[in-house]
Amino acid sequence: SQNFVDLSSAQTIAGVKSFSGTLPKRVNTLSASSGTYTPDCNTTDVAIINAPTASFTVASPTGTAYDGQELKFRIISGSTGYAPSWGAAYLSSGVATLPTSALTASKTFTLGFTYDSNAGKWVLLAFDSIGY
Repeated sequence: SQNFVDLSSAQTIAGVKSFSGTLPKRVNTLSASSGTYTPDCNTTDVAIINAPTASFTVASPTGTAYDGQELKFRIISGSTGYAPSWGAAYLSSGVATLPTSALTASKTFTLGFTYDSNAGKWVLLAFDSIGY
C-alpha cells in the first residue's frame, strides 16, 4: 500500500521541513552510461539529458511506478542533433509519437509521460517536436 500526505494545509513530516501546497518537482540531470540514460522514477519527476554526444537510448525507468505518475524529459541538444531510441516501457499515444530521428541541433525538447498501470507503460502525452 502507498502512504499519502494531506497537502490541504501545512504539514510536518518527521525530519522534513514544514511545507504547504504541492511538493517541488525532483529534477535530475542524467549521466550517460555507454550512450544510455536511465531515469529512476522513485527519485525523478523531470529528467534532463544535456548535450548527448552520439545517438542515445533512454532506458526504461528503474524504481516502482504508480498509476498516473508523471515523468518529464528535457533533452538539450548540443551543437549536433542526435537520434534517441526508447526502452520498451515507453509508448506513443494517439496524440504524441516518440521521437526516433535526429533532434535539431542547439534546441531544447520537452516530453511528458504518464504511467498507465493497466498497460504497464509510460505513455507519451506531449512532445514539443519543434524545440526552443
